[in-house]
Amino acid sequence: MAVPLRVNATILDGAGRQQIWAERFDFSPESFLAGHDLIADRLSAVIAPDRPRPLHRRRGTSNSEAYDAYQKGRYAYFRYEPRAFAEALSHFAKAAELDPGFANAYAQQAYCRTTLYVFGLPGGDKTLDAAESLAREAIKRDDSAALGYARLGWVLGYLGRPQETIAAFDATLARDPENPESYLAYGETLNRLARPKEAGQFLDAVFSKDSFLPPSWEFPQGHRQL
Repeated sequence: MAVPLRVNATILDGAGRQQIWAERFDFSPESFLAGHDLIADRLSAVIAPDRPRPLHRRRGTSNSEAYDAYQKGRYAYFRYEPRAFAEALSHFAKAAELDPGFANAYAQQAYCRTTLYVFGLPGGDKTLDAAESLAREAIKRDDSAALGYARLGWVLGYLGRPQETIAAFDATLARDPENPESYLAYGETLNRLARPKEAGQFLDAVFSKDSFLPPSWEFPQGHRQL
């Protein structure tokens, strides 16, 4: 017998003393992942009622096993250890296998393959062909998924195709102007394209979109100053 899941969400004032808003959400195990979007929409409506919101937004996956594999991949990647990048790649590949429509799982494989290639690590490819193909596959699976364009821009930046790189990142922000990973990738790529002044606006935006970030995300700001 499936056990229902309940989430209580609360917004407090800046001092953390007074409750401004609260709501209870009840989900089945099958609907819990989709419930993330419902909660996010309700929070957004309370915090920023004047901000326009899309009428429809796709989730990355409704497959809980694929989602779990994807999160394991993110955890492995952001350990920033040589062996962890290959481990992350295997988790993202597993997520795509479990849900072939999970666009972000392909996008993150492109990210991992680029990292393995750039640092010459074991398991890396001899070219970025596979990384580019995976990023394009992510876009093919879901054109509305911003991360596919972000990872495509990341790969193209290393391939020395600046016009295509900028076009890919602009497509990213047009699809999701709130995703901190997109701003980080755009800013660091502009650093590598010798355009640090332009990178600043994107890197500054990273921390305005999300204050809970991997420590390594400070690196592009230092790179920009250098």
